[in-house]
Amino acid sequence: MKCSPTLTSIGSLLVLLLLLSLNVIVNADSLASSYFSTVSTDEKEIYTNWVATHSSLYPRHTFMPSSNDNDNDDDDGAAIFWNINNDDTDTIDFAIAVRSEGWIGFGLSEAGGMMGSDMALFSNSNPNDIIDAYVVDDRSMP
Repeated sequence: MKCSPTLTSIGSLLVLLLLLSLNVIVNADSLASSYFSTVSTDEKEIYTNWVATHSSLYPRHTFMPSSNDNDNDDDDGAAIFWNINNDDTDTIDFAIAVRSEGWIGFGLSEAGGMMGSDMALFSNSNPNDIIDAYVVDDRSMP
């Protein structure tokens, strides 16, 4: 999944960078290949091939584990890759890998919560579309 949300203020960019810096940020693909470590090699092949081919386009990455307290699977989470474009576009390119059978959503917000977040949603049932959404009142499933 790739999207290029435009950040409307320097404050938004600083909040994003602060939130992402709380996780380990690594350049190169050595650690990225270790994400989803308990997944079988066959199941993980598409992901590792993508990392080998595209990691230079996304020099920063981290693994964000699931927030589900009942889940003991270290591989339940999202591998997030990003590149901050240092040009006149003021954009960030994201690529996200998640083990999911239904849908995923990825959002950014100035306050760090779901309210007011700018989101991208992807559903396996409609793989050619990415939904651009903005949360205005409450949490909900797409």
